[in-house]
Amino acid sequence: MFSDLPKVLILGAIAAASAFVVTILIVLAALRQSKLNSMSKSDTRLHDMHRLPCNANGERDRQI
Repeated sequence: MFSDLPKVLILGAIAAASAFVVTILIVLAALRQSKLNSMSKSDTRLHDMHRLPCNANGERDRQI
């Protein structure tokens, strides 16, 4: 019975480490999503100003 103890401890440590890594990945994904959602209107206006101009048909001009 005690001979299986090291194997059980190793498996438990692996499971705990895996749960920790998954938790960190979820937190990082949530932070990235909240950062994208917090973009202000001035940031979107600045982005719109840097877009390529459109011609009268609503299509972007071709750059040759």
